[in-house]
Amino acid sequence: MGYDNGTHVDISEGEEKQIRNVVRKHVFCGLKFVPGEGAPTGRALDASGNRTGDETPQKRRKRGPAKIDQVPEFGASHERPDLTKQTGYAWKIIMEMGMDKDDGKYSDLSRAIWWKCVHGFVKHEIQQLRGNRSSEMKKSIIEG
Repeated sequence: MGYDNGTHVDISEGEEKQIRNVVRKHVFCGLKFVPGEGAPTGRALDASGNRTGDETPQKRRKRGPAKIDQVPEFGASHERPDLTKQTGYAWKIIMEMGMDKDDGKYSDLSRAIWWKCVHGFVKHEIQQLRGNRSSEMKKSIIEG
């Protein structure tokens, strides 16, 4: 569940199953796309605001200095939800996992570290569900 002295620890199979159930039962019905999905992060922009691709240094010098996108602020993306607001789908997952109680067992830091470890799995699960639903709809339209 998280990090152990700076080393990433994978989530257990049981926790993975529990997260999958929470996403399917409580989150996906009200959330179709992950906040910030498809938004550019960490990509260089040229002077006109266009994203840069794999360029040679000569081309880079010709187009001018690049600006680096800013990291999205808290609450504006899936990777950086604002867990202090106690709203949104990330908090719903934390609540359903039993980590919302203020009994001293889970601090804001431990919740943030836990989210940092599972956010990729949650995002993937939402994308899988969306793909499955789209596939089922397409199949039913084709079959009539």
